[in-house]
Amino acid sequence: MLMTGLLLSTILIVQPVHSVLAVTRSTQASLEIDKNQTTANEVKGLEQQSVPQSENHNQEENLSTDSELTTVNEVSEIINENVEKQMESTLIKGKWGTASTIFDTVTQVLTIENGQLSSTDISLGVDTLKVKQIIFGENVSATEDSSELFVEFEQLEQMTGQLLTQNVVTMSKMFKGLAKLTKLDVSKWETSSVEDMSEMFAGVNQLRELDLSGWNMTKVHTTKNMFTGTLSLAKLTLGKEVIFPNIDASSDNNQKTDEQLHQGRWTRINPTLPEVTYENGLDLLTKYDGQNPGIYVSNPPKKT
Repeated sequence: MLMTGLLLSTILIVQPVHSVLAVTRSTQASLEIDKNQTTANEVKGLEQQSVPQSENHNQEENLSTDSELTTVNEVSEIINENVEKQMESTLIKGKWGTASTIFDTVTQVLTIENGQLSSTDISLGVDTLKVKQIIFGENVSATEDSSELFVEFEQLEQMTGQLLTQNVVTMSKMFKGLAKLTKLDVSKWETSSVEDMSEMFAGVNQLRELDLSGWNMTKVHTTKNMFTGTLSLAKLTLGKEVIFPNIDASSDNNQKTDEQLHQGRWTRINPTLPEVTYENGLDLLTKYDGQNPGIYVSNPPKKT
């Protein structure tokens, strides 16, 4: 009897313990779930809070980018303005007769357009000694009396473009003394009205070749000293209407006339036939009559 009572008491005690353990485990699980839910909610809340922050960051980045673009554009505009001002400062506008001129102080190039040149009315706005190249643009013509037209440009090295010369009567001393001139294109000049070409190229001692093939010199009455001092000139292209009247070949003037052209033998190289040769520059100038046009070159005289 006593043993039976003890067993019943033990069973009654054990059952409540199991119940308590079950309740405890259930409570812990519930708490764990609540904890997990709380953590999830907190994370979600943080994510929701981070979205505006991210958007704000993007907005800040956009504002920064816009600011940078604005700064770059402003700098670019300033640079462009400075470049334009610098370009304007290097270009000097002027007048030569009725023609408009622009001189580039950097390249030292004088560009001329639209008008008639005058040997007495030069208002370039710059010293003519600074000009190293002349470029003729559209519609630039020379006046009837174009004597000494370019003599003030003592540092001139090149002249290109088309100068209209159909009305010119006098070309006397036109390029006289231009000792640095090395390139001169006059091949298309209209010279049918010209009467005076005296001393036209005198002293142009760096010029090595000249093309006169298109020139009409039938009205020219004097070419006296036309090539005096042009000792570097070693190639001449002559046409059918080229003549050199009034070249003084008298014995009293031999010293002066010997300075005309290179004093080597002049030979026609194109065309080669028939063979044409002149003993020296003076011989060429006094005897050439247009019957044998072509390209002539000079050779140094043979040593004796």
